[in-house]
Amino acid sequence: MVLMLASVFLITGSPLDKLSRPVWLVTRLIGYSVPLLILLRHLLPVYRFLPSFIKDTWRQYRPTILLPLGLLFLGECIGAMRGPTPLYSLWQTTSLLFVLVVSVFFFGIAVPDPQIQVRRLLRILSKLTMAILILSLPIYLGNVRHWWVINPYIMYTGQMLLNGPFYHANVFGYVLMLAALASLFLALDGKKNWDFNRGWMAATGFLLLGLLLTFARGAIVGTGLGILGLLYFHNRKLAVILTIPVLLAGIGLVLFATGILQAPAFLPKLTLSGRETVWAAAVNNLKLYGPFGVGAGNAESLPGLSTHNIFMEQYGEGGILTLFGFLAWVLLPILHMNHSRLDRPLACAVIMMMVAELAHGLFWTEFMNGLRYQTLVYAFLWAALAAPKTTAEEQTELHAAPSPQ
Repeated sequence: MVLMLASVFLITGSPLDKLSRPVWLVTRLIGYSVPLLILLRHLLPVYRFLPSFIKDTWRQYRPTILLPLGLLFLGECIGAMRGPTPLYSLWQTTSLLFVLVVSVFFFGIAVPDPQIQVRRLLRILSKLTMAILILSLPIYLGNVRHWWVINPYIMYTGQMLLNGPFYHANVFGYVLMLAALASLFLALDGKKNWDFNRGWMAATGFLLLGLLLTFARGAIVGTGLGILGLLYFHNRKLAVILTIPVLLAGIGLVLFATGILQAPAFLPKLTLSGRETVWAAAVNNLKLYGPFGVGAGNAESLPGLSTHNIFMEQYGEGGILTLFGFLAWVLLPILHMNHSRLDRPLACAVIMMMVAELAHGLFWTEFMNGLRYQTLVYAFLWAALAAPKTTAEEQTELHAAPSPQ
């Protein structure tokens, strides 16, 4: 699992991309070949039973995963044929399809008990992100103190933000958001009321500190919603108590963002940073794109800028079909939660992580077309949530392949 996460990280979102074309090609080759080889290794033992394997997969995952993603990719392909760069758009769509297929296989189809794998994924995700944060903080401190300048993300205010190994602080905020929610779940997992695992709670605090240093507003808002949701299933009284300051903070952010109140000078990002202009331009472009979109990677706002909104992005890339498929893919596993093989606390945790992502997606567009590392993690979680309960006999037939480690 660690090898797969590390290799998919190389597909997109790494500053290594900018070094040279050969480096770009090598990172892509590693990023795609490692998961493919792992996938083939687990498919080979069941190749003789592949027809029945495909039939069982279609029967069990059709309502929650396969049909929604079919609509999503159909829209993407139609949009690619209508857009200015068909080959580029189809490559982006193929990359997304590859990541989702790997995710559905390893956390939905080939896993006898997805609960064990999901908890393992959350532990690995938290530890890996903490390691990245530990390495990033000294570099960030040197940037702020002007000892050196290493891969900084500088806002228009001239203030440096924590962006770690990524090209943008919002991307690192995206990664830290998911890891913080994973750590919080592990801290609360199996505990009652005010009890929690102190080690994982300390890790949560450390990851939240890193998140605040990114000033990624969408990620901060999403994390706040996710924390309230996780606490609600652990200690409702505490969740209700924390709801009040969270609401006050949200109202304050709205007042700062709209200019009704003047933001403190030491906080670099308490406005919409021009997003109102970006969104207005995106809406105008969406009207020009029409109901079938213009392909992956071509949905822009202003020249060279994304829509900064995942729902606008999905509509711009694949039109009505892709947007509807995306929304169905998000919502249907939630509606089938009672039929999931995940227990209720873990299923609720996965759902709150998706809620956090959608909140972040109101301001950013790296989820389905961009940072494949995050796409893989979320698709892992979502495939596990959508995994339906089966009888013992069905599980024996369905999981003939050895469980991936």
